[in-house]
Amino acid sequence: MLQNTLFYELQKEIYKGSWYYQYKHIGTKNGWELYKVEQLNKNNNLKTEFEVEIKLPINDVKCTCEHFNRFGTLCRHALNILMKHGIKEIPKQYIENRWRKDVISRNYHFGRHVYDTGNSEINKPVNQAYYNFEACLEYIRKNKDKMDLFVKKKESMLNEYENDPTNKLKKNMTDVEEVGKIMGISIPKDIEINVPNVQSNKGSGKKNRIQTYKISNKQTRRCSGCGEMAPHNLRTCPIKLAAEQSSKAT
Repeated sequence: MLQNTLFYELQKEIYKGSWYYQYKHIGTKNGWELYKVEQLNKNNNLKTEFEVEIKLPINDVKCTCEHFNRFGTLCRHALNILMKHGIKEIPKQYIENRWRKDVISRNYHFGRHVYDTGNSEINKPVNQAYYNFEACLEYIRKNKDKMDLFVKKKESMLNEYENDPTNKLKKNMTDVEEVGKIMGISIPKDIEINVPNVQSNKGSGKKNRIQTYKISNKQTRRCSGCGEMAPHNLRTCPIKLAAEQSSKAT
């Protein structure tokens, strides 16, 4: 019900109110129970103190720190006294709508289907139809039998409208035609501009990369084994390899 941010903040307040504060009953005044809540430091020495008032059974609570009036959430001092009286839930009057997840009903999510044709006489019933549709889903979404019946009714209505000869909607309109209609662009009959044949990028899996040069001008180096200018070194020298193979054979 609460937003995640507020939920974790209240966890911290409850923890600190349970471990770092102690309370003492002062008295009763006009139906309010008066308590003095003392904050202790790590050495259990008195640091600050506040006065908390609570009225039962309506669970109204007030604290001199005025945390609720400034931030909209109960302070650790008030939470301490609520827990002292065995109240395990935050009273509803102290849960602001801005902290709730369910402040907006799911029935109002029809805003994502806002329909606008420039004609207010058409827009209003269309948007109302979207609202009614989602409101019906909200009521029956947990009942499989009612959902099946709802789907059958909608399919029957869809078939009726699709077979209506007065329906001006183009059934076979493609996505491109729909976008063209929105943008006011028509598809040309003859296509004169085609996609150019471009060279594949590196790593595309094809062996038709553009060659920077055809003939390599790289100079070969002298092999220290055979002493010739050749594209090999001492490790790959064919004369040395042949000599090693002959020595193994003998």
